Amino acid sequence: MTSPPTVRRAPKGFTLIELIIVLAVAAVLAAAAAPSLETFVRNSRVRGEGLRLLEGLMYARGEAAKRQMPVVVCELDYADIANSPACGGTGAGDWAIFSSADGDLVFDFGTDVLLRVMPAGPSGVERLNKPADALALVFERDGSLRGATEAVFGICDDRDGDGEGDGEYGRELHISPVGRAWLKKGSVEDPVSCDPNS
Repeated sequence: MTSPPTVRRAPKGFTLIELIIVLAVAAVLAAAAAPSLETFVRNSRVRGEGLRLLEGLMYARGEAAKRQMPVVVCELDYADIANSPACGGTGAGDWAIFSSADGDLVFDFGTDVLLRVMPAGPSGVERLNKPADALALVFERDGSLRGATEAVFGICDDRDGDGEGDGEYGRELHISPVGRAWLKKGSVEDPVSCDPNS
């Protein structure tokens, strides 16, 4: 009696050579994608900070109309936090939104209401007031911006390491005198200004 012929099956799985080739190709693709991933992350940080600031300003405008009193948006100077902290700072700190019963730029503990604190943005991203001496934005009861001029904030980061913001990657937040706000994206052809004195 003869045994039935056995069918030889090909081994399943990968050989060591095939696995090494696949890993080498994956490593080359990952090395090629790393710089674009870093650019994506940086762009997301700048865009996110612009949207966060835009949302905070729209919240302040709505609160001014709802409460029927001026609402101030500014970076607080924490030097005199025990007494009445005033608007000030360097552009890299926490921003406060508060209703101001007397309409000034000083937070009075007895009469003013702290509505929200917006923590400083991500590391390496800075917010620049334009003009640089504009300490605060004040939304009036009708939602309009106090003062007759447009306010502009530059949101920039330093990509080339020269210590200055790079406008082709930045965003500009514009607030019109009637309180409308919008973001403008920078490009190589039309960079936003990252100079607070421009």
